[in-house]
Amino acid sequence: MGNVVYIHNQNQKRVFHELVKESGGFSNWIHFKLVNDDVRIFCGKNNSEIYQLVISKKYDNWEYRVMDFISYIESVDINGVVEITKDELRNAEEKYIGHTYNEKALRDYEPSVLIHSAPMKAWKSIQNDKSLKSWNKLYKAGLINEKNPIGKLLGDPNEFSDYVMLGNGSTCEVVVSSSDKGEITCDVDTVYQPGVRLYLDAKKIASHGKLVRDGAHLKVRDQLELEDYLLYVATAENIDMKEKNWTPQTFSEKADKHFKEKNESQRTAYNTTSEQRSTGG
Repeated sequence: MGNVVYIHNQNQKRVFHELVKESGGFSNWIHFKLVNDDVRIFCGKNNSEIYQLVISKKYDNWEYRVMDFISYIESVDINGVVEITKDELRNAEEKYIGHTYNEKALRDYEPSVLIHSAPMKAWKSIQNDKSLKSWNKLYKAGLINEKNPIGKLLGDPNEFSDYVMLGNGSTCEVVVSSSDKGEITCDVDTVYQPGVRLYLDAKKIASHGKLVRDGAHLKVRDQLELEDYLLYVATAENIDMKEKNWTPQTFSEKADKHFKEKNESQRTAYNTTSEQRSTGG
């Protein structure tokens, strides 16, 4: 299991860096830093020697993110260093009482639907497997040719490749766009080729104990069976065949709109059927 080191002042930070360098480097460490910046969250190396997870206190429920990170690190084979004041840590610990990083219920602020996007070339394999698999699981099975996942360009630890990453909004499409281009591009307005956007039942994933929180991401270890959790599949073809210049922003917005409309129509049909049954119609 991983070790967690706490840094409460600059002297402790300097000592920590010297010790890690002497022991072989930062490859097996994640640095969690709490700040007061307007940027809510940052993940990556950003010219640093160590992978960073930076969370702003302006982010709602930052206390949960701090404690999810600590709880997660204590359960996996990677180490974490947490840069936080003693008062901030105490406040986070008090708010987190009764919670864990893999608790079997969604929190009030967590989305009921999560998304996983993949390039279209991966869709056939996903359909054959009837599941989403982590990069490491796919690589070991010989199902992908790439030597490294796209996250390696951000400095992602090897540990992350054991998970199926979930999210929402345009971020999922940015990953597909970056994968297609072979480089990290965070531009949501760049033209790209959409793949497949899968909408998943987050409440059910959590209730089955599969949802993992590491302080920055929501994810599932190893694989996720689609039969149990898939709600909707969006592709460029079933969203708008006429559109030729998709961007991560336009595709995610239009796909989300289609998913919402589909849900509303199903709910209306269900309510109508229920009313007919209750009235004997």
